Amino acid sequence: MDGGTRVLPPTEAQLEGWRSIRAGSHTLIAAPTGSGKTLAAFLTSIDQLLRESLETGELPDEVRVVYVSPLKALSADIHKNLAEPRREMRRIAEEMGSAPVGITAAVRSGDTPQAERAAM
Repeated sequence: MDGGTRVLPPTEAQLEGWRSIRAGSHTLIAAPTGSGKTLAAFLTSIDQLLRESLETGELPDEVRVVYVSPLKALSADIHKNLAEPRREMRRIAEEMGSAPVGITAAVRSGDTPQAERAAM
């Protein structure tokens, strides 16, 4: 652990999920709460975006990953949980003297004002 960052070894659900997602397969991860299903799905996308950013020097300003949730609160929780990996990537880039990776995230619901929707 470094600077308060909590890094745990991957769970079996994550390892199996990453293998399947990287192979380009449609993937359903069924595992108990707290087993890392969300990170299994999103870290693969974040990794792909990070690699693209390193190869090209930047990411296009466009939507690349969409997560649809039946619950507004779940979307908010996932948005909050994905903030830490994005902060860590920014911190590591700064330490390495690299430009920060331009991965952003937003939550949109039926209550999102039109101006915010347009900005996404």
